[in-house]
Amino acid sequence: MDFQELKEKAKKQIAPYMQTLFLISLLYVVLVFLNRYLKITYKEYPSTFLGFEYTAKKSFNFGSFLFLPVLGLGNNVIYLNLTRGIAPKIKDFFLGFKDWWSIIKLHFVSQFFITCWMFLFIIPGFVKIYSYSMATYILAENKGMKACDAIGISRQMMTGHKMELFMLDLSLTGYTLLNIITLGIASIWIRPYLSAVRANFYTKLKARNYKIKSIPVYDN
Repeated sequence: MDFQELKEKAKKQIAPYMQTLFLISLLYVVLVFLNRYLKITYKEYPSTFLGFEYTAKKSFNFGSFLFLPVLGLGNNVIYLNLTRGIAPKIKDFFLGFKDWWSIIKLHFVSQFFITCWMFLFIIPGFVKIYSYSMATYILAENKGMKACDAIGISRQMMTGHKMELFMLDLSLTGYTLLNIITLGIASIWIRPYLSAVRANFYTKLKARNYKIKSIPVYDN
């Protein structure tokens, strides 16, 4: 797959709509920041690091489980629409709440499988992350699809293409590092481009695979 073609196409797709995409990214960053406070601490214990004592906490962040995956699907819908020449709308960011339960099940099942593979060994866990990486795009085009079906189709699509996607991500490492250095603030500008590149990867991969149906994007 021609990575440069994907990147150039992504730049052209987002260029006319940067104001709207910027607002969507800003909204996402704000919600991610607020999500840090949506957690329940269930254990506290003393610990040390480099000779410094502090109170370590174990907590469960229910926002990351219940809300962020839903917003992630809305984000996918926006950028899948862009690949079809459909202008982004801020309201589309919340489309996932129309099928909230399907998205939560997909997130739970995929994370469960990935965690199980991680326990076996780190590398198989990362392989499964790439194997399941198209599942949310598939769900975005198939409202109400069963989680295992979306994962199964993603595995089928990614057979022979996991390293390809890894290399694409590797070519975008500079953007990831910039995001880390700026403590996530740069993602307001970076996220539209990276999301468009990934959506174009999915679209092109789906076009290659005759076994995957090409159907209309998530009903909005």
